[in-house]
Amino acid sequence: TEWPDRAQLALNIANAVSSGQELRPFVAKLGYDAKTVTLEQLKIGSASGVTVDGAGVFNRDETTGKLTLNAAAASVDQLTSLLAPLAPTLVERINASTANAKGAAQLKLAVDLAKDSKDRNRAAARAAIDINLPQIKGVVTLTATSAAQAVRGIDLDALARSEFAANWKLSSPHGQSLLNLLGLDRVVVVADAPT
Repeated sequence: TEWPDRAQLALNIANAVSSGQELRPFVAKLGYDAKTVTLEQLKIGSASGVTVDGAGVFNRDETTGKLTLNAAAASVDQLTSLLAPLAPTLVERINASTANAKGAAQLKLAVDLAKDSKDRNRAAARAAIDINLPQIKGVVTLTATSAAQAVRGIDLDALARSEFAANWKLSSPHGQSLLNLLGLDRVVVVADAPT
């Protein structure tokens, strides 16, 4: 199949269904050409009140770019129902860590891609996930470096072999919530401190 050298797509759908979930609205404006891939606008709403919005641009020639995605809901359950088809294990851990918690939930993803400052033939990627849940707050940062050519060519095999690091900075008024999120709840137990 031949793809055109350049394309733009704009969707503005009042009601859509994805993985059995009703989405209202579903708005996406994206495009690509020989040098760039652009997500001008992404806006997804659900009947339960979850909202997702985002934008981004990547320059394949320069190996640079940015992407932001924000998801917000009135409760954790509403937010995880949207994530369940994409990351069921993560949803299980989030639900276990925020059981019986009341309050709004928000996740923000920011991805930056730049040339490596030490080696111009390598690309440096950074993804930060801001977590704001009733029982857990914090930031998870992932960094990776790979050959710039692998990024430009979207060589998934080469990208899978990239060096990467993770940094977690999470807090909770209840230590057990963090253990549940990290899947350590069957290994370590946290007791409430005496008052």
